[in-house]
Amino acid sequence: MNSNRKGEEGPVPYRTGRFFCVDSQWFFTTREGLDHGPFPTKEKAEWECQTYINVCLKIEERLGTKTVRQID
Repeated sequence: MNSNRKGEEGPVPYRTGRFFCVDSQWFFTTREGLDHGPFPTKEKAEWECQTYINVCLKIEERLGTKTVRQID
């Protein structure tokens, strides 16, 4: 079931998974369309993705902007 996320209004946008596997190697993709990896396991890709998000949040905090959202 697709539904709007917290703070979203209007039609629910099309969404895809953030994590994907190619030849037993795991990757994650960002909303900017950048793929990161490969990682040996999905768990490692998830950990690296959260690290990426945390770095982006720190950058935004220093710049005083707000565009990155935590993983739901």
